[in-house]
Amino acid sequence: MARHVLYVNHTASVSGGERSLLDLLRGLPDDIAATVASPPGELAGEVAALGVSTARLRGTDAGLGVHPTRTPRAVAALTGDGLTLLRHARRHGVALIHANSVRAALACAVARRLGGPPLAVHVHDILGTDRISSAVRAVVNSTADVVLANSECVRATVERPGGPAVVVVDNPVDVACFDPGRADGARMRRELGLDDQQPALVIVGQITPWKGQETAIRALAQLPERFSTTRLLIVGAPVFAAAGTSYDNLAYLNRLRELVSELGVGDRVIFLGARSDVPDVLAAATLALVPSWVEPFGRVVIEAMAMGVPVVATERGGPAEILAGEAGGVLVPPRDAAAWSHAIERLLDDRDERTRLGATGRRRALARYTLDRFVSRVLAAYAVGVGGEAFVGTRSRAALQLGS
Repeated sequence: MARHVLYVNHTASVSGGERSLLDLLRGLPDDIAATVASPPGELAGEVAALGVSTARLRGTDAGLGVHPTRTPRAVAALTGDGLTLLRHARRHGVALIHANSVRAALACAVARRLGGPPLAVHVHDILGTDRISSAVRAVVNSTADVVLANSECVRATVERPGGPAVVVVDNPVDVACFDPGRADGARMRRELGLDDQQPALVIVGQITPWKGQETAIRALAQLPERFSTTRLLIVGAPVFAAAGTSYDNLAYLNRLRELVSELGVGDRVIFLGARSDVPDVLAAATLALVPSWVEPFGRVVIEAMAMGVPVVATERGGPAEILAGEAGGVLVPPRDAAAWSHAIERLLDDRDERTRLGATGRRRALARYTLDRFVSRVLAAYAVGVGGEAFVGTRSRAALQLGS
């Protein structure tokens, strides 16, 4: 008999956490029935395209800070969504609710406290130590039956004594899509006007200050003159631009464009915006850069690894776990443009080292970050949350070995 899981997302926008949810939906076994509850928009459209049923929520893009008008509206929206989730769960016999973010967890907590089904909370962010983050952590730990964290560094910020089990579930990479044998890097280089010898650096991610695009631009400007033909490809857009978001991401994009002009690298930085052909962009790259201030996981790290592209990544957060032992790349302190420039220069000068890092990174991506492994660990976490292996069924019992 199929078990029904209700997946809940607080926003209609699609970023890293939503990509993981879409991956999960693609890989679920037939004995799991899924519904995704979210605000109408991009995510709901992609879910529907997968043939998965949807339910409508108000949702909120408000940040976790306190604001005299936005915060009360966000609380009202989350409370209303919680009641909607409870009604849906009872009407459709939902066996488990999966909150796909800590904001979604706040709505799901309402349903759980009013007698709703068991709750799994998927944490994709590093929770801080401020008062609001502490309050959110307390809600998660008091209402969740199991917590999924996308890295050990995330687990450390949410797990507390007496709280629910916290299971680390690495994000997956679609190794069929991110396949150097299928991607067309030559086409991309022609499109961008790059010759075969020109070094190309690429940074992929939403445009927001903490992703560190500014550091990448400053590092490019500090490269020695012999690398003057190097191009920096900036892939991404300001995904979250509502009034309640933590940063003014639209203004940040404008500042990046101004910085490029100020540093005199206007002909060396290419803003590509959001792209659906990221594998082709990576295939055209010499190095992938992930200069985030702190990165909860770093999906683009494993995407670049799968493509055999060496990575230069922040040493803070998930990339340090992924690249342990320099298996695919090197780690650099965030916000230190000189250190980033030096690391980039060293790798651009050493083709053999780039080849080694690319090969070891691809091997690790193919061994550890597959969709099958990701789905198995999620289902194993569900079993922990409901107190036994019956939930996941015969096909998934092997997944109960959480260390595998």
